[in-house]
Amino acid sequence: MVLTPTRELGIPVEDQAMMIGKGLPFKTALVVGGDPIARQLYRVPQGVELGSTLRKESMVVEVVCRYPLA
Repeated sequence: MVLTPTRELGIPVEDQAMMIGKGLPFKTALVVGGDPIARQLYRVPQGVELGSTLRKESMVVEVVCRYPLA
């Protein structure tokens, strides 16, 4: 899990991870505040190798409680 302080930093982190993992079985999920969480977390149950989220404690707790890290 990568924690970023702002949405503006989280988006390029996910973009770079997707570019690096292109052609590999590498999935990402970006979770940011201000957008419906259900729409953002649909990829998590399918399995992700890298999750990027805002550095907001409540957001991290919600994601980890819903989808424990393996």
